[in-house]
Amino acid sequence: MNILNIDNLIVIAYLLVTLVVGIYKGRNIKTFKEYAIGDYKFSNSALVATITATWLDAAAVIGTHERVYQFGIVWVVIFLFGVLEIFLFQLLAPRIYRFKGHLSVSEILGTWYGPRARVIGGICVALHSIGIVAAQVGAIGYLCHEFFHISPVIGIIIGAGAVVIYSSFGGIKAVTYTDIIQFAFFMVAIPLIANIMLIKAGGYSGLFEKVPAEHLKIFPNYGSVSEYLVLFLFFAIPLFDSCLIQRVLMANSKEQVVTSFKSTALVMILFYVLCGLIALSVLTINTDLDPNNVLYYTINNYLPVGIKGLGIAGLLAVVMSTADSYLNTSSVAIIHDVVNPLRKTSLSGKQELLIIKLTALIVGVGAILVAISSESMHRIVMKAWIIWAAIMVIPLYAVFFNIKSNAKTFVISILAGIATVVIWLIYDIEAKTGIDSNIPALVANLIAFATASLYYRKYAPEKLSCPV
Repeated sequence: MNILNIDNLIVIAYLLVTLVVGIYKGRNIKTFKEYAIGDYKFSNSALVATITATWLDAAAVIGTHERVYQFGIVWVVIFLFGVLEIFLFQLLAPRIYRFKGHLSVSEILGTWYGPRARVIGGICVALHSIGIVAAQVGAIGYLCHEFFHISPVIGIIIGAGAVVIYSSFGGIKAVTYTDIIQFAFFMVAIPLIANIMLIKAGGYSGLFEKVPAEHLKIFPNYGSVSEYLVLFLFFAIPLFDSCLIQRVLMANSKEQVVTSFKSTALVMILFYVLCGLIALSVLTINTDLDPNNVLYYTINNYLPVGIKGLGIAGLLAVVMSTADSYLNTSSVAIIHDVVNPLRKTSLSGKQELLIIKLTALIVGVGAILVAISSESMHRIVMKAWIIWAAIMVIPLYAVFFNIKSNAKTFVISILAGIATVVIWLIYDIEAKTGIDSNIPALVANLIAFATASLYYRKYAPEKLSCPV
């Protein structure tokens, strides 16, 4: 690799600026609370940047190009239903903001279902977050291999190493301010790439003339209408992701929460439309690409010097901005929601701050090892979301909608969710049906939670509570 070419220098500059800003902005953190959610002084634009940067990961960006290239604009619509999730989330955000002062989603669970639920939730958040971090770390290695022709392991050590250093040192302040930089990089890169590719495709008229008619249908013949409707619904349902809830808890008012999420939804609409435009433009030029490599191929082969470097940096920014957020969330969950509640004696403020920094460092190194040893980033992400669906989603809906409940209802529901996942694994149902255990576990959790709640409501209402 010629380190002195301008594209490589842009990427190196991006990595160095991100590392320096992360360390600098996180240098004055004095308390655990500051490390976890900051000091309520983030601006609207900072929250929009960190929400967007956290939401967009490797799967979203690369997956959009892959799916639109292969199946057409129906996948732009599907991802836009994901934007609807953001919009619906802002409608629910004031309900979440009632818990201002809490530092994590698991602490919210503990308020509603008791200390045991807090610990279980903390473990779940940690496992889910570590899985997401590992997948992003693996993506960093693959990107470095694809663009710079270096070993994925070396790429992981360089890119993920920077993320682990500034995230573990500076907490949420480092994460937020680096997210602003990363947001700027990919929100400049994507429109530039879209404009270049649209010109190469012959403008809008050339694009619509050359793209296959099937690719321009909302319901193409590649699948049934019912399948697409299920996808629309699934993408639109808020799953109360731990990082999004953390962003709500970081805000200084309900109004800031609502404004930030509405603005994020608008940014995301633009982003997905531009990604779809890039994929369709590439399709008009080359119809024989591996769909998984559409974005890589575009950056490597169609972008001029300088823009190529910006494109690579933008893609790295998408991945790193998700990794740092989940790394912070996982370390907070481990210390604040698992270790501290189980300790007989409390830690001092300095001890707590030191331990969470060390925990973030250890989790980051662990995620790097998982990424190096795993062959499939997709499977890591799916396993992470299976954990979340089986345990967290339905109990959180009950919390935010003020549904009376208790610790036993929580335990019954998660046992049902976990049992469904285990049955799916034992009988290899995914291989037979093509359906992973994510949605079945969520449904099982819902049925068990509703049944237990109805039982207690009828036979033991005194055992139900509504703490907030």
